Amino acid sequence: MPNFCAVAQCGSRSNRDKVSFFRFPSIYDNNKKVDPRKERRREAWILATRRTDLTDSKLKYQMICSRHFLEGKPAKLSDENHPDWIPSQNMGYDKRKASMERYNRSKKRIKQESIQEPLLNMEIATHSAEVFDNLTSTLETTECTNVTEKDLEYGLLKANEEIYRLRKELSVHKFSMSDMKDDAKCKFYTGLSFEIFTEKPKNKEASSQHFSHYKHHHTIKYFIGISPQGSVMFISKAFTGRSSDKFITENSGFLKNLLPGDLILADRGFLIKDSVNLCMAEVQMPAFLKGKKQLHPKEVEDTRKLANVRIHVERVIGLLRRKYKITSNTLPMFMVRSKYKKIQTIDKILTVSCALINFCPSIVPQ
Repeated sequence: MPNFCAVAQCGSRSNRDKVSFFRFPSIYDNNKKVDPRKERRREAWILATRRTDLTDSKLKYQMICSRHFLEGKPAKLSDENHPDWIPSQNMGYDKRKASMERYNRSKKRIKQESIQEPLLNMEIATHSAEVFDNLTSTLETTECTNVTEKDLEYGLLKANEEIYRLRKELSVHKFSMSDMKDDAKCKFYTGLSFEIFTEKPKNKEASSQHFSHYKHHHTIKYFIGISPQGSVMFISKAFTGRSSDKFITENSGFLKNLLPGDLILADRGFLIKDSVNLCMAEVQMPAFLKGKKQLHPKEVEDTRKLANVRIHVERVIGLLRRKYKITSNTLPMFMVRSKYKKIQTIDKILTVSCALINFCPSIVPQ
């Protein structure tokens, strides 16, 4: 069966025309997870065709021919600035056509700007030179013909530029206990998950997952994030009572909201330091006695300050329970089950309740 081009008024056919055909980009990576860049590219291809009938089921069989690309084929996924990252030629409507000249001028301008950027320091310059020498020697001993010395030099200059930017950004974010009241540095007062009692599920496996050994009852857990002003900034979906605090933190979507420089105040049970550090943020938590007879005086003082701030989270949870009694009662199981779009009824209720709490006077002394 011949292939047809998805672009309106194109008419290319694989059994008649000497053209190549390319499928619409998949949105999944090798691990079958959605890749944001692939998803963005697929949407761009659909918009370029200006067709409204291309549903997910149809896209499996739709193709675009080589007549709609400057170089006759799509560019690499990583090269988003390339004019062939999306189809742009002979699309059947008036549009400013992309050109390779403009793309090459852009690359040249970026290269010139990076050359003018001063190197970070002698250590980075020396390290870059060593890396460049190693890459050059490797290039000479291999049969790689697509990479030139200029390409390698350009890549190293861009890497130096990125290192310089990150070091400059990191130098701004210095943390201390006094920063806990600084809104620019402390994004969340967190470290507490609160539990709501539920009925005992009839299913044995579900009953085991919902049983909390800490509460000695069937529960669901929520992770809550509080801002320095006392507002609820984050509320997770419901997790089973058996879930650990670390598991909830790493799977609730909370870490996706962190920005470089954010400071998180956590309780001892939240062993999330490594996960938070990957987001270039920092965790402050009370000191552990572990193997010590007593804490150092400085650790005692820091722990005392943390406890004074941590109490705000408990006060917000207490306010939530007092105002909305549903969070203090035992929930029927139908409120915990997912129905529409995998959103539980109790999740909707908690989200609205937290939003209404934010309209109340702040519990944090100004």
